[in-house]
Amino acid sequence: MSIRIRWEDVSGMRRLDNAMGMLTGAQKMAALQRGVNHVGGKARTQVIRALTKQTGLKRRTIVKAI
Repeated sequence: MSIRIRWEDVSGMRRLDNAMGMLTGAQKMAALQRGVNHVGGKARTQVIRALTKQTGLKRRTIVKAI
């Protein structure tokens, strides 16, 4: 599994590195999984909103389709 993270400012990467350094292997995996799920949920919400506006279908229909 590979994740690429980019920052404009290196200080954010240093903060992440320090925080991840304090975690065990299992904790790191759990943190990464939570992060990916959080961002995935936000993306899903945006897709549902956009498709509802674009198609004119009810939100419930779009949610069922996705």
